[in-house]
Amino acid sequence: MGDLKRSLLTVQQQRRLKVGKRLPPRPEEMLEQVRVYRTSGRMASCQAGYEVINELLNSTRWSPGDRALAVIEANSILLDSCLSRPTADLPLASLVFLTVKDPSGESPLEIYCLGFNFRDNLVLTAKHCVVDPRALDVQTNMAKAGNRTTPIPLAVRRNTRAFLLDGSTRMYGVHFPVTAQAQTDSFDVVHPEDDVAIVALSDFDASGRKSFTFEVAGTWEQLNFVWPNISGQSIQEFVEGRISAQDFKRVLRQTMYVDDSFKCRVASQENKCLSHACDSQGGLSGSPLLAVRGNSFNLVGVHTGSIGAGRPPCDLARTEYFPNYGLALPRP
Repeated sequence: MGDLKRSLLTVQQQRRLKVGKRLPPRPEEMLEQVRVYRTSGRMASCQAGYEVINELLNSTRWSPGDRALAVIEANSILLDSCLSRPTADLPLASLVFLTVKDPSGESPLEIYCLGFNFRDNLVLTAKHCVVDPRALDVQTNMAKAGNRTTPIPLAVRRNTRAFLLDGSTRMYGVHFPVTAQAQTDSFDVVHPEDDVAIVALSDFDASGRKSFTFEVAGTWEQLNFVWPNISGQSIQEFVEGRISAQDFKRVLRQTMYVDDSFKCRVASQENKCLSHACDSQGGLSGSPLLAVRGNSFNLVGVHTGSIGAGRPPCDLARTEYFPNYGLALPRP
């Protein structure tokens, strides 16, 4: 499940900010949406879903198997209560799943990060998705302990393959493109403002695909945040021909969600980082932050993580009701 973070918003709760910068004033239309949401059954169901999930994850009364089944059921209720189904115009065909397969074949395909195919064969993702995960854990723990950290060289994980929701069963290799040489060749966990990367898909035919330019997000701008709940096993079964294209579409209809609620907005921006209150969980790093402007979706950021108990990254405002952050986009 990962580290679930609640992002419910009320006016009084927003005023109870901890030490740090304050959020900019909220637009009046958002305050009205808050009042409506607080009186709706959807807020109560969503909040109850988070409470059940957290209780299950922290309880010692369940066996691992029973807990896993209970979490799956509770997660389904949570997603149906807190999120929406994607609209037909949401650019899901550009969503990229970064996966790794167990060479022994004993474990199913693992989805470890997301990305977004914004132009040609180029994919936007989080930089911490393209470093050695073991080195990332070591450096993260050193930072939490207050010790000096060391930059981690960029490296695509071994056996990584990228999968897109474009109807094809193809999987693509991932490499660093020459056009992205301007990005630093390492990642330091104490510099979250650098947590954005561009990678490329190998042998990828981009003809006819939609391109997206990097745009600047506005304060309190409405976002759409894609939340795929599909398993790596389902993707693997489709790629290997064990389920049909029609059955796979049915799986996607059942597992694809999006947070398009009033609270899924950019709250503040500091030092390349931006905070947002879109519902999220672990494993969604690299997912695009899409601003809704008229009838189009504009790429304004990439989701990179949640604001923990320590100092907020990039000197963002401290508040538990805008718990997530992402990166504004560089010019490729």
